[in-house]
Amino acid sequence: MTIYRALELKDVLLGALRAAGAAGAELRIDLGRVSEIDSAGVQLLMLVKHLGQSHGQVVRLTAISPAVRSVAEVLCLEEELGIAREEAAIPSAVSPSDSSGLAAHV
Repeated sequence: MTIYRALELKDVLLGALRAAGAAGAELRIDLGRVSEIDSAGVQLLMLVKHLGQSHGQVVRLTAISPAVRSVAEVLCLEEELGIAREEAAIPSAVSPSDSSGLAAHV
């Protein structure tokens, strides 16, 4: 989902939005196989979500790939795109008296 395919993807996504609207259905966009996304791809997703909202349609992004998640996090757009934030892994503290190197369980 990069600028190189933006026009093609825009037509596909807007067509899918129209079809879902005509059927009275929710539009689900599966992003599981997206290996690259740039700001043009993010803009397309936001466009489709906003157009859907303005017409009372639900647009849901599913199977969020690591590439999409990473860009959404960098741009702080998880909420805008409806992508649940993943909790950051917080390493447990290692007890100074624990020479095994294993993290203490709290």
